[in-house]
Amino acid sequence: MVKFSLYIDEQELELLEDARGKLIKATGVNISRNGYIRSLLFSLFNNESENGSSSPTNRLQTENSP
Repeated sequence: MVKFSLYIDEQELELLEDARGKLIKATGVNISRNGYIRSLLFSLFNNESENGSSSPTNRLQTENSP
Protein backbone atom coordinates (compact mmCIF):
# COMPACT_ATOMS: atom_id res chain seq x y z
CA MET A 1 0.00 0.00 0.00
CA VAL A 2 1.26 3.46 -0.88
CA LYS A 3 0.44 6.21 1.58
CA PHE A 4 -0.01 9.87 0.80
CA SER A 5 -1.01 12.93 2.79
CA LEU A 6 -3.97 15.13 1.98
CA TYR A 7 -3.99 18.55 3.62
CA ILE A 8 -7.30 20.40 3.50
CA ASP A 9 -8.54 23.48 5.31
CA GLU A 10 -11.62 23.65 7.53
CA GLN A 11 -13.92 24.91 4.75
CA GLU A 12 -12.88 22.08 2.44
CA LEU A 13 -13.36 19.58 5.27
CA GLU A 14 -16.90 20.87 5.83
CA LEU A 15 -17.67 20.47 2.10
CA LEU A 16 -16.27 16.95 2.16
CA GLU A 17 -18.33 15.99 5.21
CA ASP A 18 -21.47 17.54 3.72
CA ALA A 19 -21.09 15.60 0.48
CA ARG A 20 -20.29 12.39 2.37
CA GLY A 21 -23.39 12.90 4.52
CA LYS A 22 -25.55 13.35 1.42
CA LEU A 23 -24.16 10.14 -0.07
CA ILE A 24 -24.81 8.22 3.15
CA LYS A 25 -28.37 9.56 3.30
CA ALA A 26 -29.02 8.73 -0.37
CA THR A 27 -27.60 5.21 -0.27
CA GLY A 28 -28.21 4.26 3.34
CA VAL A 29 -24.65 2.90 3.51
CA ASN A 30 -22.21 4.32 6.03
CA ILE A 31 -18.92 5.14 4.33
CA SER A 32 -15.75 6.27 6.07
CA ARG A 33 -14.07 9.55 5.20
CA ASN A 34 -11.07 7.65 3.80
CA GLY A 35 -13.34 5.42 1.72
CA TYR A 36 -15.15 8.47 0.38
CA ILE A 37 -11.91 10.23 -0.55
CA ARG A 38 -10.65 7.03 -2.19
CA SER A 39 -13.83 6.71 -4.27
CA LEU A 40 -13.57 10.37 -5.35
CA LEU A 41 -9.96 9.93 -6.41
CA PHE A 42 -10.68 6.77 -8.38
CA SER A 43 -13.66 8.37 -10.10
CA LEU A 44 -11.52 11.38 -11.06
CA PHE A 45 -8.77 9.11 -12.42
CA ASN A 46 -11.30 7.01 -14.37
CA ASN A 47 -12.99 10.10 -15.83
CA GLU A 48 -9.63 11.57 -16.80
CA SER A 49 -8.54 8.42 -18.61
CA GLU A 50 -11.86 8.26 -20.48
CA ASN A 51 -12.13 11.98 -21.30
CA GLY A 52 -8.50 12.95 -21.70
CA SER A 53 -7.22 15.67 -19.38
CA SER A 54 -10.47 17.59 -18.98
CA SER A 55 -10.88 17.05 -15.23
CA PRO A 56 -12.10 20.15 -13.37
CA THR A 57 -9.45 22.18 -11.60
CA ASN A 58 -11.75 24.79 -10.10
CA ARG A 59 -12.81 23.85 -6.55
CA LEU A 60 -16.33 25.15 -7.24
CA GLN A 61 -16.70 22.63 -10.07
CA THR A 62 -15.89 19.70 -7.78
CA GLU A 63 -17.75 20.75 -4.61
CA ASN A 64 -20.23 18.17 -3.33
CA SER A 65 -19.68 15.82 -6.24
CA PRO A 66 -20.00 12.22 -5.07
